[in-house]
Amino acid sequence: MNSFKYILAAILLPLLISNSFAQKYPSIVEPPKDLPIKDGKIIYQGVVEIEGSKMAELYGFAKKFIAENYKSTDAAIDMDDTLNGVIVMKGRADVPLIWYETKSGRLEKVTDKASVKHVLIFEMKDNRLRYTLKDFVAENSVTYQSLYSFRTIDFEVTIEEHLDHRKAFDLIKEPKNKDMASANYSGAFLVGVHEFFTIFSSKIEPYMKSQKSEDW
Repeated sequence: MNSFKYILAAILLPLLISNSFAQKYPSIVEPPKDLPIKDGKIIYQGVVEIEGSKMAELYGFAKKFIAENYKSTDAAIDMDDTLNGVIVMKGRADVPLIWYETKSGRLEKVTDKASVKHVLIFEMKDNRLRYTLKDFVAENSVTYQSLYSFRTIDFEVTIEEHLDHRKAFDLIKEPKNKDMASANYSGAFLVGVHEFFTIFSSKIEPYMKSQKSEDW
């Protein structure tokens, strides 16, 4: 009887481990279900209420936030309106990406990063500030061999295009490996951007309030 148990365990244990691994790390990355979509665009937005603060004061806090969270090479101010309290900045961030691919019957972890351009807007009034993060675009490049040399083509893909592409994959009845690889990248990009900018935007309110508390 004991020998039968060992044989059964030897057969079932690898199956259980394999099934558990597959459930935890699916080969096709699902897009986030809570993406903040407004009028077909993915937008992260929030309002920070700070009683007793003036527009000019909040304006200074916003400029300081940009300086402390972006390298000078990754930020370009498009609008700097001190009179109306509006700052529009084009930024760039390196977003980590993670997904899993099936190779030789096993799921293997793949890590990458995407350079993501985006727009950050601060709008200030007395006692309140609104921030908006939008227009996310992934910068990509493809290198191929021409007749005499290697050439690189640079191109850009919006986050909304990645979302449409990932949704389109679910409609393919018999996907091929290239379909799965492409869907995986789009899914990983959506997850990576959502996690990165959710955390990034969550820093804005406590930062602004901490600046006000230090301003004595």
